[in-house]
Amino acid sequence: MRRRTLFGIFSQATNQIWFSTTVFVLRVLVGFNILLFGVSRVSDWSLMTEVSQGALFKTWFLDVVAGSWFESAFPWLMIVLGLMVIIGAMVRPTSLVLIVLLLVVYAWSFDSGEVISPLLIIIATFGLFMSGGVGHIIGMDHLLYHYAREKTCITKLLLG
Repeated sequence: MRRRTLFGIFSQATNQIWFSTTVFVLRVLVGFNILLFGVSRVSDWSLMTEVSQGALFKTWFLDVVAGSWFESAFPWLMIVLGLMVIIGAMVRPTSLVLIVLLLVVYAWSFDSGEVISPLLIIIATFGLFMSGGVGHIIGMDHLLYHYAREKTCITKLLLG
């Protein structure tokens, strides 16, 4: 018997064509946003220029992260993860990694005067993507899951 995912429950209550189209467009737009975020930081980017005055753990960012391997790998990681979200490949684990990375970005760009940050909205969107099925809508997850030899819980977790 096939298990129902949270995504399946949501999609049963709506017009599936419109819901699927909206989720696909949302996935591509958010992935493109992450891709551009990484591309804009590839050349001559330093964390020291971007840390805000009200940043959480400001001294830690300046002492530990600035000048480390993370600072040079961060833009490339965002580009790769953005492309993975756009093409719909392993959206669940990619969303989990992006939530962690975007929480780090939120910490270094924290502004106490801003009630709702656009980063928090993107983080919530990736939380929705983790519910499953988002990569199956015109994405690589459908093909990868369909051609998997054994459909185990790990396959379901990765390609949900």
